[in-house]
Amino acid sequence: AQIITIVGPNGSGKTTLLDALRTLFALRCSGKRDFRRYVRRAERSLAWIRAVVANAPGVTGRRPFFPCLSDEVTLVCRIRRAGGDWTRDYAILDADVPVEDLEQNEDWIGLRDYQNRLAFGGLTPAIAKVLALEQGDTDKLCEYSPKALLELVFDVFGDKEVLDNYHIAREE
Repeated sequence: AQIITIVGPNGSGKTTLLDALRTLFALRCSGKRDFRRYVRRAERSLAWIRAVVANAPGVTGRRPFFPCLSDEVTLVCRIRRAGGDWTRDYAILDADVPVEDLEQNEDWIGLRDYQNRLAFGGLTPAIAKVLALEQGDTDKLCEYSPKALLELVFDVFGDKEVLDNYHIAREE
């Protein structure tokens, strides 16, 4: 249930989907592709990337995207033409907000604040590292030593503390 696989023929949009996720999560896109490349090809001055994610309380009772209190939040990236360049604006909104209602939003937050809130919500550096891999570079995971790969897996699934405690106990 924790594994997602994206398959399709060449040119069907697999990398474009991943680049949209990278842009939404404020990560680096693959290669020379970035949000500017995608919007430049369109004849519009505005683009939206939106996702609805869970915000249910965890075992501690805290919600990942507090102060949002709904069981779902909407992550938003607005890409708009600003003069001759393109800029990104980010927001985390309570509940499932339709695209049609996003233009009225005035709760835009800065990049660093957005990244910090995503990290607090569960976007760990390990997950970001895997998502930021270049197209075709997933095979480089095979070049990791078994120990480094195990640490990455523990990082991604949030169990790194278990591995750290194991090493401490083994040394003692």
